[in-house]
Order: sequence, then structure tokens, then C-alpha cells
Amino acid sequence: MKKMTGLKMMVLGLMAAGAMTATASAQTGESQPEKVSPLIVLGTSQVSNATFGTFLPVLMNDIIHSRDEKNNISFELFTPEDGTPDMLSVERWTDRAGFDAHLAYPYVQTFIEKVPSALRKGGTQSALFMRDLSPVPEQAIPSPQTTRNSLTVFMIKPTALASVIDATLKTAEAARATHGNLRYDVFQDISQPRRLAIFQRWVSSDALEAWNLQDAAKSYEAFLADSRETPASPQLWRPVKDIGR
Repeated sequence: MKKMTGLKMMVLGLMAAGAMTATASAQTGESQPEKVSPLIVLGTSQVSNATFGTFLPVLMNDIIHSRDEKNNISFELFTPEDGTPDMLSVERWTDRAGFDAHLAYPYVQTFIEKVPSALRKGGTQSALFMRDLSPVPEQAIPSPQTTRNSLTVFMIKPTALASVIDATLKTAEAARATHGNLRYDVFQDISQPRRLAIFQRWVSSDALEAWNLQDAAKSYEAFLADSRETPASPQLWRPVKDIGR
């Protein structure tokens, strides 16, 4: 059997995601046919330190053009603050059809073609297709490069899903009402309902630290410690910086 190239694997992965028709009920995790709108796509490109600088303009060209598409709501790009050369995208699309139409554009095809040579040894390119459990309107970010952000993805124990979603949405409501918060988004994987993602954006480090000291934040983190499946890393929140401008 011939070894599948990185490009073929990525294209097949996108095709498989495009064929996906089931989504999850937020509280029970049961699959049922429904149209997910908006559609959230969390992308990860694990590139090397050597290719980061040359691959970034390729991805940025894709992002800049994508933001002009009628079906795109927003397209943001981040990298971990710890220096890991990952490119993490947070994309919002009107629906699945809008995202599928996006894949046909030349700038997307160029990005796909460049991915295999940019990945580090053992690195992958992947995408999670998610639903927003508590959508709020998009707002302009005055100075995105100076915001303090985190993007975390985690799995929940099967018996804890409903209670975790309830607690997460209540925490999101409290965070959004806190001075200095710009985003506190809660996403659920369409194909694996026990996988959740939380994306936070704060105006500054001080604003984020002030939130972390609040009882709501501390109680939620303690609750998650007992509700998450054993993670590869004990760290829950993954600080990321905006590089998509």
C-alpha cells in the first residue's frame, strides 16, 4: 500500500468533514441531523521553526481573502505564547455550505498545497468543526496584537457532559460581564460532543488576571479538574497571541 501524502490526507480529511451530516444536542450529546449555523472551524498547522516565517504569508493571504467572502463571519490566527511553532486559526462561517464553497478558491488551494512542506517532523494539519453554544455578535477589536488570549480544547467525562456545559455557559456569562473581556466563546465538537473548546480574549494581562482571581473563575477551574478526562498536560488554559493582522 502506498503511503498517503500529507496533502492527500488533508484533502481527504476535509472531504470527510464535508460529508458529515450529524451534530450534537448540547445537553445530551446525542447526534441528530441539523444545520449548524454559525459553523466554527478550529484549525491547527504544526509547522517547523524553519518554515514558520515563509508559511505565515501564505496563510495570511488565505485569511485576508477569506475575510472578504460573503459567507465568512471572521477569521483569526494565533500562535502559542510559549514559542511552539503552531498556527491556530479560529474561523466563523455562516454554515457548512459556505465553508465548502470557500475551499474552491485559488488562495485556499495554494495554502493546501504548501502545507505538507511546511509541517515539522511528526507535525499535522487538522481541523475541528464545531458549533457555538452561546453565540454573541462580532465586535471590532481595537488593538488585537496587545490583547491577552487563550484557546483551550478538552474532553469531558461521559457522565459529566450536561453539567459541564451548564457550568461553562454560566461562567461565560459571568466573564462577558467582567470589565476588560472582549470574547468568551464556548464551542462543541460536532462529531465528538464531549470535546469542548473555550476561546478567551481580554484587553490586557491585568484584565485576565483580575478575572482569574474572581470566585466564578476559580470555582469553574476546580470543577473542570474533576470533570475533564485525564489530559496530556495538566495546564488547562493555553495562552496564545494574535498574529493574524
